[in-house]
Amino acid sequence: MQTVDSSELAILRALVEGTVQTTGEDFLRSLVRHLCIAAHVANGFIAEFTSDKTRVRSLAGRAHINLHRNNKIGKYHEKPH
Repeated sequence: MQTVDSSELAILRALVEGTVQTTGEDFLRSLVRHLCIAAHVANGFIAEFTSDKTRVRSLAGRAHINLHRNNKIGKYHEKPH
């Protein structure tokens, strides 16, 4: 059985505390923000595949660039296994 160290618990606690009071799009924005803080990165986003599964659409982002909801980002190509 793998144990969880105190820094991992602190990260999880910060994510939960940072998102517990939000729902919908506010939840996603808060989640991205707190994930970026936890990972010590400046930029991050959450996206979903479009219905045809060839592109992704941003749902929430935190970046030094202007990233808005519903941006379609490039073509998606699966890597061969």
